[in-house]
Amino acid sequence: FSPASQELLACKLRLGEKTILQETMSAVRRRLAPIRGIPTKSGKMEDPNADLLEIFDTLEAIPNAPKKAIEGFMSWARGDKDPDWKRK
Repeated sequence: FSPASQELLACKLRLGEKTILQETMSAVRRRLAPIRGIPTKSGKMEDPNADLLEIFDTLEAIPNAPKKAIEGFMSWARGDKDPDWKRK
């Protein structure tokens, strides 16, 4: 073998090893995702149904939206968050 062909063979071997490792990790993630959650880039596990839960939480919060808006307006009108309101 010539040095160029050895380098080419070594490169192909590294690419093959990298592909095997990536596919193994993908298979492990697919297998464990329904059981433990989905690994994120930060290393924490995320609930596989987090998106659905967020959608349902948002839908369940819709009936409370007018109440929260009125409470926010009343809080603003009383000056709860303005420390200088009562002093004037």
